[in-house]
Amino acid sequence: MHKHSYSQDSTLSGWSESSSLQPKSIHQRRVGESARSFKKNLFGAGLAFATGVLPVYFLVFAGLAHRYDGSWLEDSPVSVWLLEAARFGPSVFPIVFAAIVGQLMTTLASWRLENDIVIGMLEHLLASRSLASAFLSLFRLRILSVWTPLILLTWCLSPLGGQAALRVVSSTISRTTHPAWLVHVDWDGSYPVATYASTEQSYGSTIRSAFVGALSGNNNTKQESQDAFGNLRIPMLEAQTGQADKDGWYDTSSLEFPMHIALVGIPFSGAERHAKTMFTLRAAYFFLDCDVDINRHIYRDEISAYTAIPLENSAYEPLVKIYNHTRSPSQTTNSTRWTPLLRDLTANHQCNDTIPRVIGFQSRTYVPEESMVTEAWCNMTTSYIDARFSCDNGPQNCSVHAIRRSLDQPFPSSATGLDSSAIPAIELDHSCGGLASPQIAWSFFRQFMDALAPSRAAEYSPIEQYFLDPSRPFLQPNSTIPIGSIGPKLFSQRFSQLLNTFWLISVAPYAITGNFSALPSTNLTGDASVLADAEPTYRVRTTEGRAELSYTVLNYHGLWLATLILISLLLVCAAFVTAAFDICRKGPMVLDDFVNFLRHNPYARLDVRSSTEDGVDIVRRHRHVKVRLGDVRPEEDIGYLAVGTLGTGQALEKIKDNRLYS
Repeated sequence: MHKHSYSQDSTLSGWSESSSLQPKSIHQRRVGESARSFKKNLFGAGLAFATGVLPVYFLVFAGLAHRYDGSWLEDSPVSVWLLEAARFGPSVFPIVFAAIVGQLMTTLASWRLENDIVIGMLEHLLASRSLASAFLSLFRLRILSVWTPLILLTWCLSPLGGQAALRVVSSTISRTTHPAWLVHVDWDGSYPVATYASTEQSYGSTIRSAFVGALSGNNNTKQESQDAFGNLRIPMLEAQTGQADKDGWYDTSSLEFPMHIALVGIPFSGAERHAKTMFTLRAAYFFLDCDVDINRHIYRDEISAYTAIPLENSAYEPLVKIYNHTRSPSQTTNSTRWTPLLRDLTANHQCNDTIPRVIGFQSRTYVPEESMVTEAWCNMTTSYIDARFSCDNGPQNCSVHAIRRSLDQPFPSSATGLDSSAIPAIELDHSCGGLASPQIAWSFFRQFMDALAPSRAAEYSPIEQYFLDPSRPFLQPNSTIPIGSIGPKLFSQRFSQLLNTFWLISVAPYAITGNFSALPSTNLTGDASVLADAEPTYRVRTTEGRAELSYTVLNYHGLWLATLILISLLLVCAAFVTAAFDICRKGPMVLDDFVNFLRHNPYARLDVRSSTEDGVDIVRRHRHVKVRLGDVRPEEDIGYLAVGTLGTGQALEKIKDNRLYS
């Protein structure tokens, strides 16, 4: 028989408590300890109870989900937090579940061990402290009992609870529709504010600055559906190349680079926040249908070369007006040496004239001995269109998606805003029967030509350069290319854009630059109304539209909510049951710590002070003691494997490949 001995005064390598391994005296051996009491188990029970508080988070989460059901996310930070927190449900819930149910399995096994339990059931409980091990133990132990389905069902609640925490809340889009009111600057109900010398002195510099800003914007900004101040740009009807539908509507939503009526848009208000607002706006603009000629430059007698066109219904004599960049109208001979020039062959045109206003634009290239002159003669008319547009979530995201020629045309197309009377009493009549002053046209064309003079002699002005390159009218101009080389169609469109831009700015210079003060009101009619509190005053028009209020709301799902509440309550109960079992046990916890397998091991020299001592207490005292699974009979032919402690004189060698063990 194998014999072994050890010295009582031997020490453990690396362990400071070697003296505790000495044999106890007879008196010490007879001193015992009572079974574990309530006080000794209080810490473990308190820890189990504290773990049971964790599922309360999910109960509060479920309560808030029910409380904030239907709330707007934009107005409820709690609703936003609920949606964010729900994303972590599948991760957090299984952790809480495993912490509680894993403790329950260990405590239940320990409690049953004190009251007798079969080994198979004991091992099955200890092997069921996680979802994966609960299922794998079926194949590893191959033990089935009446408790097996209950244990498996319990662990199936873990992923179910995680999904419930994820799916209990969601966000949906809710939509409601109600009437909305649009108010915008009225094109054909206003006239330029700087018509007379007194008003030009007050507003002339503002108008010129805004005009320069409109031309100098980058090309991407000029192509967008709204200008830099949020005003709505309207596509030009005459530039449409697609096919209209049966009601005359042209789809403009798919146009990548639409030709707008002006470089600035129409100021408006009424687009609601959190809503898709849809309106049909009636717009008006100048359109110039031009014939373009390019000829070698020659000097002409102005009076004989350009004669006024008679107007049958005019109360005035036929008149020609010439405008250039000298800041004063001119009718002198040989004025063709100065370019650019704008001629009005119908300077006394009135709104009841049956023929359109005819204007000419002249530009000269600057090439020595080969100077070429572009002369464009244009019929100036007014186009009235209906524009369907919508705004998403406020006035900063608006675009026109369809246009057609308006079915409601208040004046003949041959009449323009330049024919309006400068006398307010006559203008309010909205008729063409009264005597109209030509002062508006004279002032408008003069200021238009004076707005941007050439930077140097023998160079194109920015207006001329715009015809050739709208994206860069202020860069070094190429004054050797005739501006008429772009062709009559493009010339007509760009000339219309320039005049419309200057007209809109002249009508409401401050409103165009972001100071539109009109508020939507249901008291306004569809007719143009004077905005009395504006400075300077201008007319606005109100249109009824439709607002589709779209907002994100929080919704809870009843089935998932009930599932989350039920499983969370079961977890709370499981934690309290664990605490109750833990606090009522009389024996030590011997199932959860490896050190419990060494309590009565003759090869492991540990200082076990009492059989009632918990394993965690033994671990704390012996945390530096080294143990090994090795051969405790190395001197015999057949070895024996056991777990023992090192440094106590106990023979304990490592397992060898070529040795036999019993």
